[in-house]
Parts: sequence; structure tokens; C-alpha cells
Amino acid sequence: MRILIINLYYKPETGGYFYSNLAENWVQNDHTVDILSCRPYLTNTGLIEDLPVNVIQGVNIYRIPVQILNQKLIFLKAINLLKFCIYALFWSLKRQKYDVVMTSSLTPLF
Repeated sequence: MRILIINLYYKPETGGYFYSNLAENWVQNDHTVDILSCRPYLTNTGLIEDLPVNVIQGVNIYRIPVQILNQKLIFLKAINLLKFCIYALFWSLKRQKYDVVMTSSLTPLF
């Protein structure tokens, strides 16, 4: 089964470990899992951000070039959140079809 998870956070971000556990478990059960997420807010993660996709534990991680958490003004966070949503919509429409699409996120405005 092909599964897409769209979430603002994915590990190494704290809010992304729930989805990483799900995704890695599904990969172990012979499913294909893609993650669409923002770039990590944390620094020194060891991730090479210039790659079109990172593969960690068999999970394909696509990072949208939007950083929401490091914005100080709520207005800029809201604009970047909107950019993430629009980018995710068009990105997912251009991809191959998925059997399951999961999307969830905590609001990063405060």
C-alpha cells in the first residue's frame, strides 16, 4: 500500500516522532511511506537539505522549503502555514496516487 503523511513536523522535530513511529512500522510491513513536512527547525540534524528526498529507516521524507517555527511574528507564521498548505496541495497532486493520505498538525501560531 502507498501511504502519504502530510504533517508540519517530522523527526528530528519533537512533534514528528509519533508519525515517524507509524511510518517506520508500516515500512516494516512492506508498505511504501512518503512524508511531506517542513524543514526541521532544529539545527545540526545531520540532514542534507539540498537533496530532493531523504530516506530514513525506509521512509521517504520530502521537505517543503518553509520554516514556520523560527518566525517571530504570528502574521509571518500564518503566511508560512498558508504557503505550506498550498505547496502540499500542488505537490501531492503531481505525485503518483496514494492509497492512504494522512494529514494532521498542531497549529504553530503561538
